[in-house]
Amino acid sequence: MRRLLLCFFLFISLLGRTSLYAQLADGSIAPDFTVTDIEGNAFNLYEKLDEGKIVILDIFATWCGPCWNYSQKGELEKIWEKFGPSGTDEVFIFYIESDPTTTIEDIRGNGSSTYGDYTEHISFPVFNSALVNNSYEINNYPTVYVICPNKRTTETGQLSLSAATDFINNSCSQPSGLNNAELLFFESNLNPICQEEYYTPSFRIQNTGTNDIHNARFDLLINEVTVEKDFYWEGMIQPFETNKINLPSVNLNNNQTNKIEILIQKINEEDDTTPSNNSIAGEKSSPKAFTEKINVEIRTDNFGYEVYWEIRDESGTAIAQGGNDLVEPGETQDPNILLSNPNGYYQSDTLYTHEVLLPYLGCYEFYIIDDYKDGICCKYGDGFYRLKDQDGKVVLEGGERFSSLHQDFERSNALVSTQQVSEITSIQLFPNPVQDLLNLEIKETKSAKGHFEVYNNLGQLVRPASPLQIHAGTSTQTIDVHSLHSGIYWLRIQLDDKFTTRKFIIE
Repeated sequence: MRRLLLCFFLFISLLGRTSLYAQLADGSIAPDFTVTDIEGNAFNLYEKLDEGKIVILDIFATWCGPCWNYSQKGELEKIWEKFGPSGTDEVFIFYIESDPTTTIEDIRGNGSSTYGDYTEHISFPVFNSALVNNSYEINNYPTVYVICPNKRTTETGQLSLSAATDFINNSCSQPSGLNNAELLFFESNLNPICQEEYYTPSFRIQNTGTNDIHNARFDLLINEVTVEKDFYWEGMIQPFETNKINLPSVNLNNNQTNKIEILIQKINEEDDTTPSNNSIAGEKSSPKAFTEKINVEIRTDNFGYEVYWEIRDESGTAIAQGGNDLVEPGETQDPNILLSNPNGYYQSDTLYTHEVLLPYLGCYEFYIIDDYKDGICCKYGDGFYRLKDQDGKVVLEGGERFSSLHQDFERSNALVSTQQVSEITSIQLFPNPVQDLLNLEIKETKSAKGHFEVYNNLGQLVRPASPLQIHAGTSTQTIDVHSLHSGIYWLRIQLDDKFTTRKFIIE
């Protein structure tokens, strides 16, 4: 059925030159990928672009009539002969059959789902991979992108030799300015955190200037506070090349949404020529459920049998699940296999609600897989996933363009989930796990008074309030926990009128 939908989309596209769903917008940064051709040779997109080549990306399916007709015209081979390695060596072609249910035999014309041999009379590499479908938002076959060395994409449709010649000669920009760079995107994940996380921000930078970049300086801001000033990087980035850069790790807390911002300060110890593209920002949220039970809502798209989900506790054990348990991460499976599951599966275009008990305070993981790797919204229906606590508060939600997702959240108690102490510079508990004596170390810029309490993992108070007084600098308080049973506990700290919590484990 999905193939029929794709053919329908393609039919509409050919009639009106538009598709029912947008492809990757022109001017977008091309997502990087590495694919292996049917002869076993691996090729990386960014390596080809960094060589200064223009890339033509043709995404097709062997059962697609217009794809076959385009291949028989031989236009790509003409482009390859003129601009490929035997010509001017300006162009590389990624010719990718991306339907995950077809085979190399289909590409060679020997399978059961093909118009013929797509390898006949061509000399450029042919690939069999669904890897690009999500990142390039493939909704129609064929989809043809041209990608310039600056990593920007243009959807061109089926290119003729004359159209390709015009594009190659006129459409790709050149490096400008002497010391010029652009921050493209975060390489490090922006997934939600639970409790706290030592996070290493990393990002991709592109040299858009004419000079090689030998060094650069960056600022890192967390919630508009500079935590790393003039971080110095040195290396080598040639014009239009990109590079991944890691910044020092930072400790993110779970009592607020953490806004992460990276700024370029200097390129080759000079001001950047184009400051308008010298920053990127992202957020790492800290979702919480404040009730013992939550509702998991799954609204399926037109292919409900493709989805499976779990909620896992801190040990990785699944405490709840739903959908088709034959769905696995990795390669897309034959729909007939998924539809034959004796345990059943979700129906299409249907809302399912599951009540899930979260037995303990602490971290949980929501894990969801879509077999076709396009999510449950929005190509083939308006599906979604949504986790809500019993008060109706949304904990997690989403559904667009995923193959598998791992998202952490916390079951918390209002007693131990109040506002973070904004003045505290650093809190450490050690040793953790602990047996007898737990040390609480606080680094602070000024003196403060308060108290601390200990709660078990059910949110019950097991150690009444004890006074706490800290001084400017580093203060250490020793807490005797030898009388408590083994398990997970929470230390609730109050300083002045604000609170924070930390988890510790007694062995």
